[in-house]
Amino acid sequence: MLVRANEFFSQLHTVHLKPMGFRKTRHTFFRAGSEVTECIQFQGSAWNDRDSPWRFYVNFGVLFRDLPPRHPDRDFPRTHCWARIDSLVPGAHRDFDLAGDTDQLASSLAELVEQASRMVHGRLDRVRERYTETLIPWFTLE
Repeated sequence: MLVRANEFFSQLHTVHLKPMGFRKTRHTFFRAGSEVTECIQFQGSAWNDRDSPWRFYVNFGVLFRDLPPRHPDRDFPRTHCWARIDSLVPGAHRDFDLAGDTDQLASSLAELVEQASRMVHGRLDRVRERYTETLIPWFTLE
């Protein structure tokens, strides 16, 4: 199933995310901006097995270009703070299964990424302030 996941994420990148300006490293995608680098991580479920569709979560992170790296950053490397996409985009699913119409799934994921990007950029000052005050890597837009 991992081979199919790798193929899916390569296609997602080529068709949808690369035209939006994202670079790809395995299941993580990066888009550099003037203030932040946006990071999208597709995290496989710990409960995946070869007899079921590959389940994954979408994490959205930001790296502030003028701040020193976060240590440790094992949870989502090369980001200062991050959140699951369902906490950023109203109505987004918590998890996704790689099954059925993968073209539709890829289109939906690309739209969720753009929505999350708009939501975060609209509140970037607040996200940055909270991170610099607390050094807590998880954020919400509330």
